[in-house]
Amino acid sequence: MPDKRADNRSVHRSESLYLAFVDTPGLFASIIRRVLKQRYVHVVLSLDPELDQAYSVGRRVPSIPLIAGFEKEEKELIYRQFPDAYYQVCRISCTKEQKREVQEILENAWEQRFCYHYAILGLFFLLAGKPFYHKGFYTCSSYVARILEETGVLTMGKHFSMVTPKDFYEYEEKEVLYEGPLEGLVETEESLENDEKFGRMSGTYSGMKVGDVRLGKIGMEKNGYTWRNRYEIP
Repeated sequence: MPDKRADNRSVHRSESLYLAFVDTPGLFASIIRRVLKQRYVHVVLSLDPELDQAYSVGRRVPSIPLIAGFEKEEKELIYRQFPDAYYQVCRISCTKEQKREVQEILENAWEQRFCYHYAILGLFFLLAGKPFYHKGFYTCSSYVARILEETGVLTMGKHFSMVTPKDFYEYEEKEVLYEGPLEGLVETEESLENDEKFGRMSGTYSGMKVGDVRLGKIGMEKNGYTWRNRYEIP
């Protein structure tokens, strides 16, 4: 589980990074789900809550799990392939300097994305409880763990190759912004983007239908970037 100690470079954490936990169907995901004993088997690191600048070590093609590496997450593409995917989006605090460093690392990795590969063999070492690292090979969680440790955002307390999505999921200092079907995340964002008053809206809305899920509340801060959705399945 991540260490709560703040980075010594600054006690003021006025910026945010975002973690998205993903539950997708499929045989490969179901195997990892049994190992982790939790719903979410994939973790994504994002610079924004809408996941427009979200990156991970995962599938290059959503329908082919064995073709994997460093990728920019395209939620619309994922939705077309996995309409039943379930997401949780969380916020974690960081400094402006840390966010800038994380952004630079992610952008550089994107430019060299074909140098990164999914560490399938690392899963067997993880089951055996032994750290494993081969240059350029990561799991989704080990890559996020290494970045956040190198920039001082979080201290995991163990070798990054041993970190799983569950470690991030159990981090008590995260703030849950959204949890629900990917369909709701994509459609809600599209509807908000079409509203000319999006940047000035605040309040509570209820009784709206999003697909087959009833939207409970949407709370939006005035900056138009931080939003919350709570979904209740009828």
